[in-house]
Amino acid sequence: MVSDIDRPIICSPYEMPAQHYEYDDKQGQYRIQSGRRLSGYQSMSENGSYGELKEIKSVNRIRLKVDRWRASGYPGTTKITKILLDYWTNRDENKLFFCQIEAMETIIYAVEHQKEIEDAVKGDKGKFKRYCTKMATGTGKTIVMGMLIAWQALNTDREYTKDILVVTPNLTVRDRLAVLRPGSPNNIYDEFDLVPPGLAGALGGVHITITNFQQLKPKQPNPRSVEQLGEQGPQSFVAGIVGRNASRLLVINDEGHHAWRPSLYGNADSRYAHNAGMWMSGLDEIHKACEILRCHDFSATPFVPTGRSSTGDTLFGWIISDFSLSDAIESGLVKTPRTPPNGDKFYHLYQNDDVRKALEERAADELPELVAEAYKLLGQEWKKTHTRWQHNRKKTPPVMITVCNSTKHAEIVVKQFKRNALGLREPLTSPESLLHIDSKAIKAIESEKGEKAIRHKVSTVGKAGQPGEKVCNIISVDMLTEGWDARTVTHIMGLRAFKSQLLCEQVVGRGLRRSSYDLNDNGMFDTEYVDILGVPFAGILSEKDQKPNNGKPETTPHDIYADKPEHRIVWPVVMEMEKTLTYHAGIKWENVQPEEFDWRSPSPTVPLGPVIDGWVAEHDKTISLKDRKQTATYVILQNIMYNYRRLRPESVSEYSIYNGNPQQTAMDILGIVKEYIKRFVDAACPDEDGRMNILHNYRRYIARHIFESLVTPDPSCEPEAKIRGTGSTDSSPKFTTKKRLFRPKKTHLNIMTADSELEVGIGRALDEDKRILSWAKADMSGFSIPYKHPSGIVRSYRPDFIAHLDTGIQIIIEGKGKEDVVDKSKRKAVEQWASAVNRDGRYGIWDSATIYGNSDIRARLDDIIKKTQYTTCAQTCAKCASQPRWQQKLPGRLGSRICRGRSEFASCAPNAKAPSGQNQGEADANPVGRQNYTSMCVSSHIQN
Repeated sequence: MVSDIDRPIICSPYEMPAQHYEYDDKQGQYRIQSGRRLSGYQSMSENGSYGELKEIKSVNRIRLKVDRWRASGYPGTTKITKILLDYWTNRDENKLFFCQIEAMETIIYAVEHQKEIEDAVKGDKGKFKRYCTKMATGTGKTIVMGMLIAWQALNTDREYTKDILVVTPNLTVRDRLAVLRPGSPNNIYDEFDLVPPGLAGALGGVHITITNFQQLKPKQPNPRSVEQLGEQGPQSFVAGIVGRNASRLLVINDEGHHAWRPSLYGNADSRYAHNAGMWMSGLDEIHKACEILRCHDFSATPFVPTGRSSTGDTLFGWIISDFSLSDAIESGLVKTPRTPPNGDKFYHLYQNDDVRKALEERAADELPELVAEAYKLLGQEWKKTHTRWQHNRKKTPPVMITVCNSTKHAEIVVKQFKRNALGLREPLTSPESLLHIDSKAIKAIESEKGEKAIRHKVSTVGKAGQPGEKVCNIISVDMLTEGWDARTVTHIMGLRAFKSQLLCEQVVGRGLRRSSYDLNDNGMFDTEYVDILGVPFAGILSEKDQKPNNGKPETTPHDIYADKPEHRIVWPVVMEMEKTLTYHAGIKWENVQPEEFDWRSPSPTVPLGPVIDGWVAEHDKTISLKDRKQTATYVILQNIMYNYRRLRPESVSEYSIYNGNPQQTAMDILGIVKEYIKRFVDAACPDEDGRMNILHNYRRYIARHIFESLVTPDPSCEPEAKIRGTGSTDSSPKFTTKKRLFRPKKTHLNIMTADSELEVGIGRALDEDKRILSWAKADMSGFSIPYKHPSGIVRSYRPDFIAHLDTGIQIIIEGKGKEDVVDKSKRKAVEQWASAVNRDGRYGIWDSATIYGNSDIRARLDDIIKKTQYTTCAQTCAKCASQPRWQQKLPGRLGSRICRGRSEFASCAPNAKAPSGQNQGEADANPVGRQNYTSMCVSSHIQN
């Protein structure tokens, strides 16, 4: 039992919570209770106190089912689903949080085991299925959305679709969710490694539309238009939103608590009912036109706003999973809110009669004494935080937010700060640091025609080099836009009436996002805090026992940013290592696992009717996509022969995998397709219509299943690198609180973080060695190599370092305490990666090495460099041998001449040009900067 909580974080973010805090009313103390907290919520009374936890029984029942399903190895799922679940749950680097994995597991379970949860989930009386995922603000809902989209895109059965519609409550969220598009910069799939390297190409087939709910309102005819077109039809309405004629959409509602049916909630707040009705009526129109397969809501607060306490009758009935704010605090996924105890004069400022009357009656240039005192206290704490951040050379300041009750009150606060009437110093009082978000500014932010500059400034608060980087004092009416994801909020002032837990959690949510996601020595996150006055919010901490940090120093986040462009390092992005496939004519049927086909799913049909006087009469003909059995058989054969990534020659005769006559091979495969249909399709369905439904709906799956049984990799051939673009050490600003860090001289980024003293030692050795022109902490920059884990799943491996030698060679260096089975798999993958990239010839010369913890780091590094064997340009590069172009020696320890070839990757191509955006003349004049795209034509081999 503990009387004071000095460590709010008691659980690992990557494991199921094994304990939680529980308050003992009789003892007046907290105790750590073993096991996981039940899913539930609390209602708030008028005086700001909270009642007992009300259990969400449906979530707790589903949670038990999912736990058993997980422990059994996910039975009853598709092959792709199992691959993805294994890829997400079993990884050594770039791990996903437990709450993200559980949310996705529950979604999969709800879809693939729908009948088992029907008794637990209530719908909203609409015509399409809805599931709600409840996750606290700051726990990574966007990543789960990316997992959901990837799962849909890679599966091919009837229950899945590649047409995705993402609906948001405003433009801020819409713009932020652009990362859900696979081809966008900094997309969620690449950044968080959500798709196995070998399957990443399949994301190209997904069609994602991201829009705000205001666009779901059908366009009405313009009465002033000369040409009257009538009301917009359903098909035209959908095409106007998604940009094409779509069918079977999957809908994702972000901040889904805004999407509910007003007719079901008579006590709902009318301010929100109009928008909610527009949102849902738009989705109903879409469902009429093209069918909504499912609708997935994501929200931290899935309650209908009533202006009063959040109660059971306003809770969404279709919630399937819950990771609450208390769970998130105990796992360290969010900042820990600190508030005064209930009853303290600063606990709920607006509840004070004197404060409320003063704000309503006084002139618009004064603040009540209690409020002014609260600002002075909060401002002093903000100043202490700001001083610490400056000492650690952070480029952006901490942020204080004020949430006001009205525009008038916000204007009073703004004037007080501008006049410096509160006795607070700059930068809190400087005009460039103060951001006033009034009703006019909100309209500008949330309007397509509004001022983009305002929206951009708001969305870039806390981001170095952006318009909002200097903002540290935000004064707003109501609350900031949902989806606003600044990580630098440290202080919140509540100056309004708070009558529900819903509103309190939404306001506090603006300051919950962490600055750092680095583990400490105990495998947990260090505690970060957000100090709050005036908001009657109760987290896991007791209202009686909260104390400001218990005298312990807080960790200060350090900015990481690119500051030395001459040390930029570039690499090819290898999606997978392709091996030459060998065909073997025949299948061992005893090794083929029979599949469960849903023969009841009909194939698509289209009714046609005659057009009479501009209207379509009752249809007299139906077009069906159902083929004859013989046609379907040959379509499956065609898919096997032509439609897979690894088999795309122009004609059958060019197929390199065939041993013998290609026509005979095609006939052999046709016989196998017929046998497969006889064994697994005909046996699965009692009638001809059902069998044809299977052949239509599952043809691609059948083709893939047969294909995977017909080819095997050729062990005699070296794998080839499948390269998709390039990566570099250019990095968006992020934060870290690593204890082990230093500021190197020869890296693109300003700071190197380390997980061990070995990594620190390697970094210092690289920085001091004169033969190394540039180096990078590779795992900080997104560099990864696909490798096959001993379990058989292809995963991404992130090495530790890349070193660029003065000879133009790049060496991938890994620091390891000891070698194990997985390390051997990774090491082999690195060697194959370097060999394949070198054979490609466009990306310079690469090699790899390992430094173990029991070795002398500097001696080992010296040995690695010395054992690199140099040869002449003519011996290495056929292009240079045929047309050598010699250039003078570069400064430094160069042992031979170099080729004049230029490329971004130290290539040997004689006629290659400087990379886009770089001046060729400047490149020739700057030998240090030239390192990234001018190279010796050498080959190397490192004896490890």
